[in-house]
Amino acid sequence: MDTNAMMSQTTQLSSMEQLTSLTSVTQETFALQMRMAAAGLVGKTVGYTAADGTAHTGIASAVSYAGSVPMVTVGTQSVSLDAISGVVSAP
Repeated sequence: MDTNAMMSQTTQLSSMEQLTSLTSVTQETFALQMRMAAAGLVGKTVGYTAADGTAHTGIASAVSYAGSVPMVTVGTQSVSLDAISGVVSAP
């Protein structure tokens, strides 16, 4: 293998490592943003769509970070953050 080909492959590998690292950091940042958004809902009235397609509202009282998507407790229901469709500040 000549020197130019070896340098080209080394550069490509380095670029791939950097892209992989950037992807990981981006995923971690997104997960942190979801957690912060979910925590900000506690004490507020939220609207959400249940699994059966019906719309509901209630006050968010807790957040669980056990899964990949935070779960917000609304009344007695555990609602996925991505199922929440609206937020109103509690009076």
